[in-house]
Amino acid sequence: GGLFAIIAGFLNFFMFSYNEYRYELMVAEGVCSNDDNGNIIHEDELTLCKYVKYTIFDWVKTLFCH
Repeated sequence: GGLFAIIAGFLNFFMFSYNEYRYELMVAEGVCSNDDNGNIIHEDELTLCKYVKYTIFDWVKTLFCH
């Protein structure tokens, strides 16, 4: 049961944080139309690769910067 609980917890965190990032991008798309460079923010630009990069950065920040 221990290994399954670890894997299930990891997948749970992975999916909930993905939905959180998509929701935040959807809200940002409605509130702010441009970023600092004048580019338009779109929810559809969140690819799996970008999501994994943001998640790894978030884990590193949480583990080593607090």
